[in-house]
Amino acid sequence: MIKKCLKIFIVSLFLFNFSISLVSAEDETRSYSDPIIFEPQVTIPGSNFIKGEPYEMESNTTTLAKYVKAIYDYLLSIVGITAAIVLMIGGVMWLTAGGSSERVGQAKSWVSGSLTGLVLALTSYLIMQTINPQLVSFTATEVPEIKPAVYGCCSFDNSLGVPNARLISDIECYRIYTSETVKEQIPVPPTVASGSETLSQYIKKQYAGDLSSYLNAGMERFNKTKKPNYRTRKCEDMYYCHIFKEEDRCDEFGCIKVITTNILVETTPQICEDFDGGIVTKEQLEENSSLKTLLGQTCAGREGSSCNESSSTYCYCINGNAFLGKGLATEPCGNDGGICVPTGTYPGGLKDANGNGDYCESTWYGGIKRDRGGRSCGDSLSCCRPNYIHLNYKELMGL
Repeated sequence: MIKKCLKIFIVSLFLFNFSISLVSAEDETRSYSDPIIFEPQVTIPGSNFIKGEPYEMESNTTTLAKYVKAIYDYLLSIVGITAAIVLMIGGVMWLTAGGSSERVGQAKSWVSGSLTGLVLALTSYLIMQTINPQLVSFTATEVPEIKPAVYGCCSFDNSLGVPNARLISDIECYRIYTSETVKEQIPVPPTVASGSETLSQYIKKQYAGDLSSYLNAGMERFNKTKKPNYRTRKCEDMYYCHIFKEEDRCDEFGCIKVITTNILVETTPQICEDFDGGIVTKEQLEENSSLKTLLGQTCAGREGSSCNESSSTYCYCINGNAFLGKGLATEPCGNDGGICVPTGTYPGGLKDANGNGDYCESTWYGGIKRDRGGRSCGDSLSCCRPNYIHLNYKELMGL
């Protein structure tokens, strides 16, 4: 019975080792977040995992790999100790058999069981070592965390020297600054140019993995707190604009006040004044919980549609942000990632790489220019989707 249990234990250990073995991987995009503290509830002998003692976890799967390896090493030591004990028991039974063939047979069974277990453990190790040494070394894997998109204001001068500001991610801003659309590109680090390290390794080492810090080396190119002012085409501090409107609704029973607009939008003071709104400072917003709630409700779940409670105000939600009025040049529009470009700049409409389709939302109905959905552009402008059109992007950035 003990021999069978030992065999089952050895085979289970082999399957356990094979099924959860972890291979190493290079961590290229690991984020540097605050550590997580783990307190083991059970001590694993021979490891750093001790009951009640805090253990600082890495921001990847390294801790999990170390924990599994600690369990594996502990179970492996149990196999060796158990086999040695069974072997000694079999030897004692053989010595005290007193010539009894039945007791000698039992002793042989115990000895053969212990040796079989050791052979299985050794064979499984050799097989996995031959297939892949990582299967028995349990090298800790560092699976990179998914880096969340960091949005902010990207400011640049295009190849014609015209200033631009766009609300995009740090990755998109990096792509702009490494293309021919800008007047001054980001210099390539000497180590990256020589091939001694990758750009990702350089940013991780020099800027703690923060792409925006690398973008801003020497000058401000990307700001996570500012927003683009499409009138000045610069990144500026925005203000909160509270627009509240109500009107009388009357019938044969009398009149009542009905709220038609109640939104809180982050915009410039000039635009807020155009829409008869009131400026709300950050301090006032922090002290007023109802305004905080209103800010969250203005565009909650309304991507590509009009802002919540904005029936009497032209307010549209794009990329989670509320925009007032029709779009200015290079400002977001539509509901599919479009931007406003001058009408007629591209005769015949914008086509895809195969020359098919019209990707500018400038169709006319009854003498009125209609947007295919979402926010429209101002006069002499059309809403086009730059991510899907085949054109000279430098020309588009030069608008």
